[in-house]
Amino acid sequence: MERRLAVILAADVVGYSRLMGVDEEETLSTLNACRLLIDERIEVHRGRIFGSAGDSVIAEFTSPVEAVRCAVEIQHELEARNAALPEDRRMQFRVGVHIGDVMAEVDNLLGDGVNIAARLEAFAPPGGISISKQIEELIAGKLDITFANAGRHELKNIAKPLEVWVWPPERAVRVRRVAQARRQTVAIIALAAIVAAAGVYFAVDSDGKRELPTGPRIVLIPFKNLGNSPDDAFFSEGLSRDINAYLAAFSNLFVIAPAAGTKFRDNPDCEAIRS
Repeated sequence: MERRLAVILAADVVGYSRLMGVDEEETLSTLNACRLLIDERIEVHRGRIFGSAGDSVIAEFTSPVEAVRCAVEIQHELEARNAALPEDRRMQFRVGVHIGDVMAEVDNLLGDGVNIAARLEAFAPPGGISISKQIEELIAGKLDITFANAGRHELKNIAKPLEVWVWPPERAVRVRRVAQARRQTVAIIALAAIVAAAGVYFAVDSDGKRELPTGPRIVLIPFKNLGNSPDDAFFSEGLSRDINAYLAAFSNLFVIAPAAGTKFRDNPDCEAIRS
């Protein structure tokens, strides 16, 4: 299998599930119009689309400068298109760009280079772009575009934290604050859950011999997005995943899969959960 260095651009729609829930046909029509625009920009900048499922687009470039220039042009053109539409028909994208080692399998690309670009995309503000430090260093002084440092962040299933840079630059502060608040909230809630579980563990059959699982069972009911913007749903979803991962690290706790708690999100009936 061929390995090579590639610049990867990943993009997807902000709040796509919500838009589909409101009007599937209108959303698909808008998505198709946006895709025509995106695909054209990628071709102009000599990129190659190798992944496209639902609302996502993943493309390969040989030049980081061309990839970032393409990403900015896409966002500018989408912004102009949205300005001419009613608010409920507007569609925004997030874009992430990274350079890394990939494995080529026929026309598809696999590996960390692709995975990191996809994770970076989730850090971009609606209508914005996030890039890795590697990309920022490669484009420095070559484009009249300013990215701001949004700090180091842990990416799901990626071993090392990554330094993230954001455009528009004024949105970087919010990305940094959201990440910090998320980490603090995860730590506090996980600690509270562990303390509560430990109390149950020592109060119930603490002297008896136990088979697996060795500790009390815990199911996490996913958080709901109570904010005014549906675009912030990624925060509540990510918070639920992170807390579940923290709890799963303790061998004396039996942590039930997060999907099991989803059905109780709107009706957290304690008796139903216990049964």
